[in-house]
Parts: sequence; C-alpha cells; structure tokens
Amino acid sequence: MFAKFSVKKPLTVFVAAVLIIVLGVVSFSNMTPDLLPNMDFPYMIVVTTYPGASPEEVEEEVTKPVEQAVATLDHFQAVTSTSASNYSMVMLELTEDADMDAMTVEVREKLDQIAGEWDDMVGNPSIMKINPNILPVMVAAVDQEG
Repeated sequence: MFAKFSVKKPLTVFVAAVLIIVLGVVSFSNMTPDLLPNMDFPYMIVVTTYPGASPEEVEEEVTKPVEQAVATLDHFQAVTSTSASNYSMVMLELTEDADMDAMTVEVREKLDQIAGEWDDMVGNPSIMKINPNILPVMVAAVDQEG
C-alpha cells in the first residue's frame, strides 16, 4: 500500500522525509547530556583548616565562632558541625526558598568579619555548595592479585 502511494505521490513522500530529517536534527541539537535534572540542594559546607590544632582547639577557636556567625542569618534550618584535628567542617542546611548565591555572599561576609580574630595558622574558610553535578557518574576500580 505504501509503495503505491509513494509512486503516485512522490512529492508528498519527499516533503515528509525532509520534515522528519529536519525535526530529527533540531531535536538532536537541543538534547543535553545531563544524566540528572538541574537541582539545587539546600546545603552549604564551610571547611576551615587549622594545622597542628587538636579537635578541642579547633572547636573553640574556629567551629563555634563560625556557627555563631552564620546563626544570625535568615533562611537556615539547621547547622551541623564537625571538629577534628587540623580542620573544622560546618554544614548549613538552608530553607527551600533560599537563594544559594545570595546566601553564599552573606556567609562569606560573616566569615570575613570573624577571620580577623583567628590565629595566623587558621586557613581561609572554603565555602562549598552541594551540587549533584560534582558527583561522579561512574567510579571505576582496578584490582590485581599478587
């Protein structure tokens, strides 16, 4: 049936084929290779190094001031911290309506205010926003016996 129609109406078949090719090219050019949709996780991590310090020193001199400084900001639900030898990690959970970029700037301003009171050995705090794009797509491992 299709063969008879193709012979009788070659222009219609040609236009249909060109239309399918054009739609395919347009669709292919607009495809994205993302495996995950764009998501904003409402988490931010502040990591500060303090070489040679015990966990107690890190907690008293770095972690508590960071917690107190960010506690005054809006849009935070929870603050969780870890103090270990040589570093402090403060995890900030934001509300869903928080603007991550604006909150990063506000946290940076608060950290700059308290950084002047720290010992010279304390490093500059690093602020990391949790982003699914930084997660690996695949982890490969090689094992050899002997």
